[in-house]
Amino acid sequence: MDIFEIFEGILKDPRWLYLGAFIILFTTATMTVPITPRPTEMTYGFYNVVTSVNAGEVILGTTISMWPIWMEVLEMNLPSTYQYWWNKGVNIVFLTGGTTFNYELIWIAQTLGYPINIPLNQVPEYGTRFVIMDPGFMSAYVTSVNFRGTLSYDIYGTSFDNLPLVKNVKDGSSFKVYLGGALGGDWTIAFGRLGVKCIAAGCAGAITVAGTYYATGLYQGVLLGAKGGMEMDYLLGYTSGTKAFRAGTAFSAVALYALVCPLLFNLMNALSISSRKRGLSMRRE
Repeated sequence: MDIFEIFEGILKDPRWLYLGAFIILFTTATMTVPITPRPTEMTYGFYNVVTSVNAGEVILGTTISMWPIWMEVLEMNLPSTYQYWWNKGVNIVFLTGGTTFNYELIWIAQTLGYPINIPLNQVPEYGTRFVIMDPGFMSAYVTSVNFRGTLSYDIYGTSFDNLPLVKNVKDGSSFKVYLGGALGGDWTIAFGRLGVKCIAAGCAGAITVAGTYYATGLYQGVLLGAKGGMEMDYLLGYTSGTKAFRAGTAFSAVALYALVCPLLFNLMNALSISSRKRGLSMRRE
């Protein structure tokens, strides 16, 4: 058996190609390569808004309910952004479906550096540095100037009167930034009209909607997929160790594999024709 027959065998049984992709993903998923990404204009816009927030100011940030479609947004894009704000002394109002998707509460605890076995409303900073709100908190800004007309308690049932961070908030203009989802909608328009800077994070498939919102000025910045997260981490000074960089290493390796395979098979086909007077075949004999 010569080398050309080996390649013919691989072509006749494409499971080898899938096995190769799996091996690459498995071996690179825990690796971190200090890749130097090229941030897009949308990522630079996101970065500029994030770094413009000062200590003591308040931002409203969604965790984009833990549906499978949004997993890469939470795990790859947002941790470094929230950690940057938190370490800088920025106050955060989290908008979450945590009453339904409990993993979001675990995610917030891990992001802010709290143990997951202690309820977040029992940590000392709760109510002064951060609070967690139900989505009904958002609807109020679209329907009412005074948000208490729609909701007056957090997801734990604590009254706003006992939460200094939001006790005196009257309307959406009290927030410096709204970090939302790539699909935007009424919330983004409402906050934009109030002068709040709006940015978003979305999965890679959200480019159509998010790109349009960015182009029309409704968003000042957007992160898309693991690539957007890696670009943001790079701008914040993280060049290794983050989830986005680990994902970027694995995705880059698989993309390279997908590029090399057809080039290699085409090269072997050309060599086969020149040496054996016939090309490689996928036909089963």
